[in-house]
Amino acid sequence: MKLKALLTFLYLLSFLHLQATEEGQKPLKTLVLIIASNSDAYNAFEESWRSYMHLDPEHFECYFIRGDETIEQDTIIAGDTIYSKTKECLIPGVLNKTFMSFEALESRLDEFDFVLRANLSSFFVWPRLQEFLKNLPKKNVYCGIAHYFLYYPLTFVNGSGIIFSTDLVRKMLAHRNELVDINIIDDVAMGEFFKRQQVQITHSGAIEILSEQAWNELKYNIPPNLFHFRIKALEDSTRAADLRIHKDLFDIFYSEGA
Repeated sequence: MKLKALLTFLYLLSFLHLQATEEGQKPLKTLVLIIASNSDAYNAFEESWRSYMHLDPEHFECYFIRGDETIEQDTIIAGDTIYSKTKECLIPGVLNKTFMSFEALESRLDEFDFVLRANLSSFFVWPRLQEFLKNLPKKNVYCGIAHYFLYYPLTFVNGSGIIFSTDLVRKMLAHRNELVDINIIDDVAMGEFFKRQQVQITHSGAIEILSEQAWNELKYNIPPNLFHFRIKALEDSTRAADLRIHKDLFDIFYSEGA
């Protein structure tokens, strides 16, 4: 009986120690960088992001990233926006401001487990993304919607939402000269880099919505694993359909009582 009591005590002690260790762990945290630029449509997408991007600061720290050639420093962080001294353009501007934002926060990378580089037209569901990230390794993660171009023999993660483990962000920074200021779009440049580094793509819970009709067919039957909606209906220059889909998604996932 004494031996049984001792074993029971040791088991309970071990369980309580494990529980305390788990409770004492820092929460999984992701740095989110959202490509931003000026136009009426993009400003409206920014408003959509701001409606939910700061709702879970314990797990997600979010910044818009912009290019501004007029600033004196390489980068300025003002509120939830990082300005980088580079031209506001697709090539090489997006890649430049992505890397300059990485550099601006390099000293803080240990605070984060992952970095998500997203675009304005995407919509993310934080609780679902958090559950997905819990099941990922903490190293060697290059994750998102995999694309393959027939005319460009490379499979890469679409730039609308790329999840990196922070070790890969550090690796990119260490090889910055291989990636920036080159005449190639940002997501393809990073895909080329990770191919050379033999880093495999992890597929994510994401979907591309390419028309309002497609969304109307999906919205009442959204699979439980989806956390990233890349919206590119492009039915008019104002992106009005895309913004309606953003509003629907907010109502489904973030409105009171949702």
